[in-house]
Amino acid sequence: MKQNILNLNAEIINNKKPRIEFRAIEKNEIREELKNPHRNVVRMLLKLLAYDNKNQMELLPDKWEIEHILPKKWQESYFPNTSEEEVNNTIEHLGNKIPFEKRLNIVASNGYFTKKKEYYNKSNISFVQELSKTHLTDWKLEQIRERDIRISDRIMDIFDNWIATDPVNSGNENLSEEELKAIELIKVKGLENYL
Repeated sequence: MKQNILNLNAEIINNKKPRIEFRAIEKNEIREELKNPHRNVVRMLLKLLAYDNKNQMELLPDKWEIEHILPKKWQESYFPNTSEEEVNNTIEHLGNKIPFEKRLNIVASNGYFTKKKEYYNKSNISFVQELSKTHLTDWKLEQIRERDIRISDRIMDIFDNWIATDPVNSGNENLSEEELKAIELIKVKGLENYL
């Protein structure tokens, strides 16, 4: 995998129209990986979800943390019929995580969901505020698994939208010279994030 990344970097640096070759991955495989992504990817995915929210008008604060909705420290009596391993694994799912301001995360701490919702409502992150408006009074493993599905659907929709609007991947490979120059100018000026 590392060699593929190095090859991609070289291709991007050395060619105006880099040839990007990735093996095809089934959407179901991606969905499954999104449930419990590698820890290095979690922050990026949470940012993606936060910025995809149409109500998010500001950048995420400089000091934000990954909040576990169901705390990492839980009471055994809360899940009497579930193994400790299964609970700990599910707690690490993306469906149990949100980007949360550090100052609010410290106060919300390891409280239960009803109490945490009060702090989620005070957040400046729209993605978090959505969670505060839910009718749920409890957050258990079932809610995490349900949210896993909704979040993976949302991420897949974002990916599909990227592919649909990418001229190379959407079949618009026959761009005029003028259009290619405009795209290159946007890249050079770093304006692609504003499109």
